Amino acid sequence: SDLMGDVEDEIGTVESESSNLNVSKNEDIGEVESTYMMLLQTVWVDGILDPAEVRLLAKKRDELGISFERHLELVDDLLG
Repeated sequence: SDLMGDVEDEIGTVESESSNLNVSKNEDIGEVESTYMMLLQTVWVDGILDPAEVRLLAKKRDELGISFERHLELVDDLLG
């Protein structure tokens, strides 16, 4: 339960920081993907995605306009 609290605190911090990123329609796709990749690296740091992290990533993909297919490509890049 302490671990889940820590994860929820971390997710809350990342969610708060990433919600401050205003993505305009003219923003470069590289910047959008860079933002998402940073979030992906943050939630993947322990090698485990819990349900809250999965929901956070889905929400961010929707906000940033990143398809699930592109998400899988970025995960593949991250994992090497």
